[in-house]
Amino acid sequence: FQLQTSYTWSKLIDETQGQALGENTAASLFGADPLNNKTDRAVADFDLTQSLRINTIYDLPKFGVSGVAGKLVNGWRVSSIISLQDGLPVSIVLANNNSRSGVNNGGPGIDRPDLVAGRTKSDVILGKPERYYDPSAFTLPAAGFLGNLGRNFLRGPGTATVDLSLVKNTAIGALGEQGKLEFRAEMFNILNRVNFADPNRTEIGRAHV
Repeated sequence: FQLQTSYTWSKLIDETQGQALGENTAASLFGADPLNNKTDRAVADFDLTQSLRINTIYDLPKFGVSGVAGKLVNGWRVSSIISLQDGLPVSIVLANNNSRSGVNNGGPGIDRPDLVAGRTKSDVILGKPERYYDPSAFTLPAAGFLGNLGRNFLRGPGTATVDLSLVKNTAIGALGEQGKLEFRAEMFNILNRVNFADPNRTEIGRAHV
């Protein structure tokens, strides 16, 4: 029986980045205010706070059966990989250049909204598939002004998968001293858990998803 595990806790902070949309579809390439980098200082788009991996291999014991029956019941191995990790950061952005800054030629996805007074990160995330966060927590800033919402304010849903494999090795004398026949069955995400992508992050006016 073998068991191995690894756990990582990390925090990566930057002020936007040059990496295009890749693993994180909510990446923010342009700062809301190029003249003040502190406006966009936050956890990086690819920051993963926690990541846990567990893998195990178990060679089932022989059952003391010989002959044809022994060929069927002996030589089995079960292995599994469990993967758990936090979601990626998500910036809530406006679909227009409400601040009139002209960043990226006034393109969408640069400006951020205001956070409604009294709302916090903990009560904004609803965690439901049909509505991951509460859009009523954001409002449109006055024209010509940047919103007070920080970059990467939210974090998308985490992922969890369990993979399982079943392997049987059967010695075949006709194949030589080390000859064997291997049967392998591999099942990915065997619990059939749905791992959602990041939510729609573009808000217009009073913010709708």
